Amino acid sequence: MVIKIRINKAGATFPVEVIFLLKCFQIQDILYTFWYFKILMNMLLFLAWLLFVKQVIFFSILKMLTMKMLTTSVITCLALSLSLLSCSKDDDNNNDLNAQDRTFMMQASMGNSAEVAAGALASTKGDSVGIRSFGQMMVTDHSTAQTDLKTLGTNVNVGVKDSVDAAHITLGQTLQGLSGRAFDSTYIVNQINDHQTTISAFQTEISSGGRTEVINYANKYLPKIQMHLQMADSIATAMGFK
Repeated sequence: MVIKIRINKAGATFPVEVIFLLKCFQIQDILYTFWYFKILMNMLLFLAWLLFVKQVIFFSILKMLTMKMLTTSVITCLALSLSLLSCSKDDDNNNDLNAQDRTFMMQASMGNSAEVAAGALASTKGDSVGIRSFGQMMVTDHSTAQTDLKTLGTNVNVGVKDSVDAAHITLGQTLQGLSGRAFDSTYIVNQINDHQTTISAFQTEISSGGRTEVINYANKYLPKIQMHLQMADSIATAMGFK
């Protein structure tokens, strides 16, 4: 006996077994759909997790590289700073005003003052035109050198005075009492000796001085002093004083 059930208005009927099978297939389709959906969701979650892990690894590597670069930069900056500090310290040490600088400035100051004083006498008391001209040149050149030396003294905090040593005071007194050829001879021979001594002092400063400005002063005026010596020697030779 077959049981038939009406399932639509048109009067069509199907066996109960068929209806049961149809419902089973519908449930199975639903289960398969749910299972596929679950697999898809798991795959999406897995992909999302992979992306997250990838980002974490990327930012971790980026952070490590950044820290390494920062550390390298800091070390480089520190090394450079220490190097510059060391160089600055060395420069300061190499630019200290030492005893030689002070001695030289005192010698140069007294030398300039002595040349100006003796030159002033020679420019008026000299018997020959050559002696008078040379004396005037000494006044001009050594006045300029003394002015520069005073400026230098202010810059390096060393007093520069227009003073003459005892030996040149005595020489000045001697020259005051002379005239004619005797004056010319005494003056020009002493000029040769004085300029030889001055050249030696300037060369010592250039080789042993500590302060750059003082050494530069010596370098600037040494050629002029050497020229003075050559001129004095030529005058003395021409006048028969040698």
